[in-house]
Amino acid sequence: MSDFSLELLRLGITVGITLLTFFLTWIVGQRIATQWAIRQKRKELQLSAANRFENIYGEFFSVWKLWDYYCKTLKENDSSKETYWNLLNRACAAEASVEALMVKLSSEFILTNEDIASLGKFRQAFQSLRESIFRNEKLQWSFSEHSEYLTFKRLSTYIVNLLAARDHFDIPDAKRSFKTLREITHNKWEGKKNWVDKVTNFRHN
Repeated sequence: MSDFSLELLRLGITVGITLLTFFLTWIVGQRIATQWAIRQKRKELQLSAANRFENIYGEFFSVWKLWDYYCKTLKENDSSKETYWNLLNRACAAEASVEALMVKLSSEFILTNEDIASLGKFRQAFQSLRESIFRNEKLQWSFSEHSEYLTFKRLSTYIVNLLAARDHFDIPDAKRSFKTLREITHNKWEGKKNWVDKVTNFRHN
């Protein structure tokens, strides 16, 4: 083989290696960029869900305080029951938003047993307001250390952390999503003994 042919061969090998390296680098770069984009999108969805939850939480307190005021001052004069039905409607709508959020979490996140238990308990805690309005009674969370109120707040912060502060990148399949939602909405969480934390109450005088 002549020197010229040898040089051509070396040049061809060099160019080939360069092109192969460039191609492999491009593929890896594209994959990393795609994964990063997916992670960013998932994080945006998580933050959006967290914001939605915070709005639901705020609506709960809004209806609760209005219902408390209604029971103290307006109940006897509300002959048409318009305010009563309006507040019950808002409580039911907020509860429906919680149900939708449970479907979202079951379908988009792989949840631990602790996550599932916390969501199931929160769902029951949230229903307390609608149930109180339906019974035409005040929600008896009358002081800050009330065990039900403390449980509600603890579960709320747990869910916000679940939505906003954790990394979730694996999406469950349909079978696991259904199993998770079934567990969250199971009747075993009903009854205060099943969802209220065992804490010591310090009632204010």
